[in-house]
Amino acid sequence: MMKILFVINSNEDFYGPIGTMLLSAMAKKEGHETDLLVLSNENIFDKIESFMPKVIACSSHTGEHRIYSRINKEVKSRYPDLFTIIGGPHATFFPEDLDGAGFDAICIGEGEYAFVEFLNTVERGDDFSDIENIMIPGAPKPLLRPLVQDLDQLPYPDWELFYKHKNTGVTQPPVMNFMTNRGCAYKCPYCFNEYFYQNYSGQKYSRRHSVNYIIDEIRTAKEMIDFKFIRFVDDIFSYKADDWLREFSGRYSKEIGIPFYVHSRLDLMNNEVAKLLKGCGCSSVHMSIESANPSIRNKLLKRNITDEEIYNGARACNDHGLTMVVNTMLGLPTSTLEDDKSAVDFSVKAKIFVVEFPIFQPYPGTALGDMCIEKGYLDLDKSDFKMYGLSHKSLLNCFDDKQKEIQFNISLLGPTAVRQPLLRNLIMNHLIYWKTNSIFHLIYKIGKIITYPRKVYRRRYSLKERFEIAMKTLRIEKLKRPGLKS
Repeated sequence: MMKILFVINSNEDFYGPIGTMLLSAMAKKEGHETDLLVLSNENIFDKIESFMPKVIACSSHTGEHRIYSRINKEVKSRYPDLFTIIGGPHATFFPEDLDGAGFDAICIGEGEYAFVEFLNTVERGDDFSDIENIMIPGAPKPLLRPLVQDLDQLPYPDWELFYKHKNTGVTQPPVMNFMTNRGCAYKCPYCFNEYFYQNYSGQKYSRRHSVNYIIDEIRTAKEMIDFKFIRFVDDIFSYKADDWLREFSGRYSKEIGIPFYVHSRLDLMNNEVAKLLKGCGCSSVHMSIESANPSIRNKLLKRNITDEEIYNGARACNDHGLTMVVNTMLGLPTSTLEDDKSAVDFSVKAKIFVVEFPIFQPYPGTALGDMCIEKGYLDLDKSDFKMYGLSHKSLLNCFDDKQKEIQFNISLLGPTAVRQPLLRNLIMNHLIYWKTNSIFHLIYKIGKIITYPRKVYRRRYSLKERFEIAMKTLRIEKLKRPGLKS
């Protein structure tokens, strides 16, 4: 038996990290002991002294990897005999970025069984350089083991790791995350999914838990944690009204009955799908238009969705009482300011009430990010890839500073223009051309605090809960939109 310390950067999103909790469950199944460190709340060296782990493990997105790299260098300088391993999206796509960070191992791709094999090999004191999915920094990429096809063989996430931990402050969350499937069927050029898919060519990529597994997982979690709402965080919850969705719809309302939201696409939403979702307690559906310009949407972004399909999908949601939360990106390469402004009017025309207008973030390694580099729109030596890149001004040099500020103002004020059409002309013809200021940030935050509990989560909240939600939203938005210089 070994002690494994999982490290996460922050708990400000207030949702337990499913991947980390699943790895903890896998480790415990092998007889190991696990604990959690939240960097924003605890001192890692105090934790190491009190818990005395043999292995420290973390998972990172692009941007966040810098934090873990810095911490790992400090840890290894003091505790050279500790084994440290990092996985997650950035480790999978850019392992070379981690060469100088001092990690003993880098986990690439789906990591559950590779992680368990790594732990058992370290415990025996054997060489782990030949383990599939496990890369030694500076060495060639390893072979990848096949994707887990039967997701039901995986244990439930170790919810206790996060929700029963005294230093997360989230012991009884009102909202919990669950996943019903893995592997998005779409290959959008701004997403890492296409690259990930290429690593597993020839294998079934989109996989699903059984309805039995999901129902039992939620029921088991509910016995431990008093949550009131569920976020299904799959890339796409359901592609059509198939037998799985019909079984889920019929059982969920009877056996669980907790309201939830899902992610989907507007071209997948029709009356049958919307009816099944609404019938079992779905309150809202998160989707993306990505661009109001059909040419950009379908040629550049390869969304392959017509305006008519967007209107029809929105109509199906509205007809069945499902709130839509819809993203449309601003500052896309080759787009104009008129394209960005039209995103607001397009949302109004589609009768979408809850909207977000994030700024496009050109991550290297994606098809669109690499295109921006090739065309000279992006200078990697100067770009600052932040954890919450979609909430910062554009990094593309094909826009001047004034254009970037206008884009950012649309991102802040556009949601209000959609919710309050009478303010549309004031906002879109005048305010977006002003200098970004704290009032614009406040308008955005207050709008979100008011709109999301009422329209997205759709349940009654006590005054205490409303205050806690407001404070939480303000903290999260401070991280996402850290100030006027962002």
